[in-house]
Amino acid sequence: MENKTAIELVTQEFNEMREKHGHTLEGDLIKWDRYDLKDIGLACVTHKVKFPPKYETEAAKKILKKTYLQKLAHAGAFILAEMEAEMERLKLEAEAKREALRKKQEEIERELNGTSNS
Repeated sequence: MENKTAIELVTQEFNEMREKHGHTLEGDLIKWDRYDLKDIGLACVTHKVKFPPKYETEAAKKILKKTYLQKLAHAGAFILAEMEAEMERLKLEAEAKREALRKKQEEIERELNGTSNS
């Protein structure tokens, strides 16, 4: 951890989560509810927030044995994962809204065309 910036430490931990532990954006969206990854991150550095029940107890115990700086890197990585998941959720929600609007517009156009053809 020597001679690295905070961003480098968080990025290193985030990449390790993805590469070594197999975390993916898609997997995070399936496994974790909104706020869970953030809560894991906060639980790494404070006792005021508990690890979500779905988080493996052994993994939590390992993190809690690390130095404060390492815990902060873990926290940052989990919060980054939460940010990515939230950005993807917002994107999917926007796409679903656009699709619903498109279908509604088609329905209205069919109704208008049906009444004008009569």
